[in-house]
Amino acid sequence: ISLLMVSWGKGGSPRIWTHFDIGDLVSTYAHAASRTIDPVLLDYFLHETIAMRRYFAEKSLRALHGVPRWIGRPYLSAYFLQLQRWVERCGSHHGF
Repeated sequence: ISLLMVSWGKGGSPRIWTHFDIGDLVSTYAHAASRTIDPVLLDYFLHETIAMRRYFAEKSLRALHGVPRWIGRPYLSAYFLQLQRWVERCGSHHGF
């Protein structure tokens, strides 16, 4: 979930989702919290966070006009498509 905090449009690349291990990320959080992380709860918050980011990204895109809006549409689509592929690929192995 923390990787969702990467600011898209400011160096955040859809490729970021292909070069890390979700198991290591979850393990690091579990170790830091000294607790087991519930995969069902993690899955819920991951999907909610993605939905929230999509909503606000779409809202911001609608506020743009001209070329920025025209360029932003395919970027936004590619970003969320890559994110969805990552969830499908990695999530099935980690309870997402």
